[in-house]
Amino acid sequence: MNKTILIVDDELYILDSMQRMLSALKYSILTASSGSEALDILASNDVDLIIVDIRMPEIDGKKIFTKVREVEPDIPVIIITGGDIQDGKAFADKHGAYGFLEKPIEIEKLKPLVDGALRKKTK
Repeated sequence: MNKTILIVDDELYILDSMQRMLSALKYSILTASSGSEALDILASNDVDLIIVDIRMPEIDGKKIFTKVREVEPDIPVIIITGGDIQDGKAFADKHGAYGFLEKPIEIEKLKPLVDGALRKKTK
């Protein structure tokens, strides 16, 4: 069965880049360019992993993470950011995110993190 990953980032070139990287690894990819769009997608789709930018307008990655934990606590979440690295890493560590990546995202760092998160989800 193909695993589904939701990527949430307000920067469209990041969404496109990550979608291409992960599609090449044979994952099904859903994308959202806003927090509200991400929450709508989560309400109507089964998702195995979420990759979310912590800094976005309106509903940021922290709020998305919190909402996901309320509804689906077993979905692994990988936090990404190109902004305040210390804040992003501290949030990921404190709240139990599966992992943290700094932008620009490199496939060599993304792939093992995604593979590990999806293995964890299937246990």
